[in-house]
Amino acid sequence: MVLGECGRLPLSIVYHTKCIKYWCKILQMPKSRYPQNCYNLLKSLDDLVRQTWASHVKELLFKFGFGFVWVSQDIGDINLSILQFKQRVHDIMTQNWCAYINNASRCSTYVNFKTFLNPEKYLSIAIPFNLRKSFACLRCSSHKINI
Repeated sequence: MVLGECGRLPLSIVYHTKCIKYWCKILQMPKSRYPQNCYNLLKSLDDLVRQTWASHVKELLFKFGFGFVWVSQDIGDINLSILQFKQRVHDIMTQNWCAYINNASRCSTYVNFKTFLNPEKYLSIAIPFNLRKSFACLRCSSHKINI
């Protein structure tokens, strides 16, 4: 609910995207570069069912629907691919947030007045902090009122 009030998504979007971006850079490197050689070693260990950094990249790509990129080991246009990946992760995280607030019993009141993932206006209005905090606690059902 806190992420919903602030209109934010988890920071995992940033580090997932950066991980894939670095992987794309490695794929574009010449075969003589050490990072490329290390990656090839990690990939061969992954093929032998050993858990490596390459395994985590593979898992990320398959999790978000980019498994074909792992299979082909060719990314194409890096900038476009990264934007598509970031948008896909953003969309999935937004869907997960919506599913969570609709299904969690704790969010039964919250879902009545919060449907979109955008920052609430009361957070940017010049009112005292304690009033903003009280309003947020009331909306998120984290108050001490006996109901």
